[in-house]
Amino acid sequence: MGLDLPTTKSVGRKHTAPAENLILLLLDIHSSFAERLLRSYGYDVAIANTPDHAVALCMSNPVRSVIIDQCLMGNAEGWSLAQSIKMVKADLPVLLLCHGPVPQDVQLPAAVDEIVSDSDVQGIVAALKRHAQDRAAAAQS
Repeated sequence: MGLDLPTTKSVGRKHTAPAENLILLLLDIHSSFAERLLRSYGYDVAIANTPDHAVALCMSNPVRSVIIDQCLMGNAEGWSLAQSIKMVKADLPVLLLCHGPVPQDVQLPAAVDEIVSDSDVQGIVAALKRHAQDRAAAAQS
């Protein structure tokens, strides 16, 4: 059973996503900004409404990265979601999208690979590309 992803639509300037990071799962209560941003860079975005739905999407689709909104991490569901995703796909990058600047001395929560600021568009895209390259290099090893 595959995920029927919508066609990528251009928002502002159109960019091209790398083929190895084509499908992105975005978990966000208010995802419209992040979704538009990622689509403008050529990513297909699947949005899960519940932790169970997110894990199911990860298991049945070629998801390349997961972005969890900081708002979801404030409750136990968010923490268990990150851990559940790592249990089904240990090598899947999980990024935490924080609101405002990333604190300097922040310790990464369990099962989170990187924290990125929602105000740093280039940082979000760079993190996705970096994790895609890391996964590709690990697969060739």
